[in-house]
Amino acid sequence: MMVEGFYIRPGLPEFQRILPPEHLRQYVSWYWISRWDIAAGRISRQQILPFPLMNLVVRPEGVTVAGPSRGASHRDLRGTSWAVAALLRPAAAPYLASLVESTPQRAAGPRSSY
Repeated sequence: MMVEGFYIRPGLPEFQRILPPEHLRQYVSWYWISRWDIAAGRISRQQILPFPLMNLVVRPEGVTVAGPSRGASHRDLRGTSWAVAALLRPAAAPYLASLVESTPQRAAGPRSSY
């Protein structure tokens, strides 16, 4: 199956990329949605390449900010879950930083891992 130029093998996590509305394109490159249902006892290791932008990620466990990354890494997916994210452009950084500065300490901040 082809998804926005990516070949997805059966059994791997689903990935969908959606362009933002015109008025948000200076802040968001695209939104992405991933869903997976990995059989019990199995792991799907996803290789993550370095990318110079940040993702604002929403998952059942909470909201995190990931990136920009300096090197390749991986994420092991297990069970059934999902993630929805916005790939942020540099213009979004000042606004995001102001939100983090005003967020109470008990809330998830940019040091949370994705």
